[in-house]
Amino acid sequence: MQDSGELYLWELPLLLFGAYMLIKYKKRESAFIIAWFLLAPIAAATARETPHALRSETYIPTYEIIAAFGALGVITFLGKFKPLYRKLCYIFFGVIVLVTVVVAAHNYFAHFPIQYSGDWQYGYKQAVLYAKAEENKYDIVAFTQEYGRPYIYVLFYGNVSPQVYWEKGVVTRDQFGFYNVLSIGKYQFRNSLVQPSDTGKRVLYVGAPDQIPNSLRIIKTINFLNDKPAFVIATN
Repeated sequence: MQDSGELYLWELPLLLFGAYMLIKYKKRESAFIIAWFLLAPIAAATARETPHALRSETYIPTYEIIAAFGALGVITFLGKFKPLYRKLCYIFFGVIVLVTVVVAAHNYFAHFPIQYSGDWQYGYKQAVLYAKAEENKYDIVAFTQEYGRPYIYVLFYGNVSPQVYWEKGVVTRDQFGFYNVLSIGKYQFRNSLVQPSDTGKRVLYVGAPDQIPNSLRIIKTINFLNDKPAFVIATN
């Protein structure tokens, strides 16, 4: 989630203690974990969209293993204390863990889906279904690429058969080898939404709010779950 990291803050001392123990004990398993940790970012470094949380997923097991090793060391260390002090430490740490987990779960299920629905392409379904219902009235349906690659949503929500896509899809590959779909039939996918070639044609524009000039007539606005405009549908 954008409002938090990928690890809990209470894991930090466990990670530090776990890393210290791994280095101190110099076991074969320790070398394996350390090597894994050092090699993990190589795959992510070759990706174009970095830094990116998903590109670093190979890191996650190492963090959890090291933190668990640190927790084992802490438990061993606390074993030297009197039972009362040891129980108080367990209760204190348990409360911290419980509170942070509950807060994170609440944010994930209650706030995150609303505040960041745009990052999960919310609105494409509504936009495609509306365009699909109105497409016969227009020569061109121009879809913005502001939020990513819209063609896949047109194919899925528009229920376009693979055969139609193979026959009518116009595709290219960029210098990075990425597969780009320029159009499928009357659906065109554009970085610049309004183009001079639209003159004299009936065009339905599905764009981001800042892409719609005053010369167009706005038909419909589709909002994200936080009520901010996602897609503005307009015509010339």
